[in-house]
Amino acid sequence: FSAVRCDAGSQEECSSALLWPGLDVPLAQVMHAGGLLSDMLLGSQSIQSVRTVFAPKVDALHHLHRYSFGQSVHSQLMFSSVASLLGSPGQSNYSADNAYLDAWSSAVESQGGCATSIQWGAWSSGGMALQNSSTTNRLERFGLQSLSSETGLCVLGSILRSSHGSCVGVSMPVLAAAPIQWNRFLQLMPSVPCLLYTSPSPRDLSTSRMP
Repeated sequence: FSAVRCDAGSQEECSSALLWPGLDVPLAQVMHAGGLLSDMLLGSQSIQSVRTVFAPKVDALHHLHRYSFGQSVHSQLMFSSVASLLGSPGQSNYSADNAYLDAWSSAVESQGGCATSIQWGAWSSGGMALQNSSTTNRLERFGLQSLSSETGLCVLGSILRSSHGSCVGVSMPVLAAAPIQWNRFLQLMPSVPCLLYTSPSPRDLSTSRMP
């Protein structure tokens, strides 16, 4: 197979890659892994700070869709963030643009397509989040651990194998891949969030062994 890489935030580069005459095989999958951080508290957010973060996520997604439309794309794979699932202080813009990817993936699935949005936790090497020490400390306080490259790639490989040729009858539009110390995380919550109602209580977790 052939792989074509581009900066999908650039409309020109995206169109050149996806409409490249040398791409003489059907376009089987679109993988969207763009992203950018511009952290600040909600009251300090501006139109520009939102646009800056939305460009490599949301604008890029629309570019990819526009220039791959009509091609035989089997599946779409998007790199979202656990910030969309749990929220993240100072990252309202980043949480919102990743939530857009999650919603897009769910919409594609509801229309009979095949798409998966992975809500990644922080990667220990090469990830954006751990390039900032304050972000690293905040994640640790909340019990959010980082993914090693080996673990992250193993998870990615597993998702790719699961999605390949298995979209019919199987729906997994949004998945989370984040190692969490649940006892620490839930003890900081005033109550157990709705999405975790089936999880054990902090008291139960405190007496159990955590991975």
